[in-house]
Amino acid sequence: MPAKQWVNALLIMVAVFAVPFDSWSATPQGKSASERVEKKIVTVNPSRPVLELRLLWKRDGDAGESIKRIDVYRKDTGGFVQGLEVAGLYDMEGDRSFGVVDANFDGFKDFWLVTSIGATGNVSLSYWLYDPATNKFKKDEALSNLTHPSIDEKKKEITTFGVAGCAGMCFVKSTYTYIDGKLVLVRQEEQTQNNNLAWVYIVRERHGREMVEVYRGTPISDSTAKEFIENWLRLSEKNENLDAVMALYADEVDFYKIGN
Repeated sequence: MPAKQWVNALLIMVAVFAVPFDSWSATPQGKSASERVEKKIVTVNPSRPVLELRLLWKRDGDAGESIKRIDVYRKDTGGFVQGLEVAGLYDMEGDRSFGVVDANFDGFKDFWLVTSIGATGNVSLSYWLYDPATNKFKKDEALSNLTHPSIDEKKKEITTFGVAGCAGMCFVKSTYTYIDGKLVLVRQEEQTQNNNLAWVYIVRERHGREMVEVYRGTPISDSTAKEFIENWLRLSEKNENLDAVMALYADEVDFYKIGN
């Protein structure tokens, strides 16, 4: 199958996969059919009290459920820690809408919520970072503005991936890390079209304080595209293992580097 058809097949899979399924709905634990509370236990660090996050879900008519508020309590004493207003955030139903990760690599666990998923696979998340000085969570705008972030705690890297049109053939993949407590772009891969409508693959890397172009050339062949699609279909079977699929999509973008 030609490379472009492989990519189009992937985009169809993304569009289908982004639609919430009834089987994803968590078991209601709330007070009524339109409101429920879901509890999440978070161990931010062995030296800190275990926290219980209570997610208030509300059903907005035909639009489905969304998380409107998160209240944080100490699990040992039941004492109230803080309330987080998240009104208006769109969220997938079930466990796939919420995750815990050390997003800024400081040794303390943070959490995220999915805020939107586009038909092309672009995913937006909001992050709340744990502040050890106050023992509270605070929303981080820098992380929340990233597209389709995938966090590698071992490498201490954050990779983002965004489709930029061209029927999915144009994309930008960026790699960030934290330097002196600040989120810094260190590498960027881009595929686009030049004025002659030829495909161009560009790589930029950070040298000191500047991003410098280190490669510009034509994309690779479609062998990687076929391998990626097969792996995607395997992971996506029966709409299971969404985390693995999202991580693969964010981490492996060579399938987009299609030859002419």
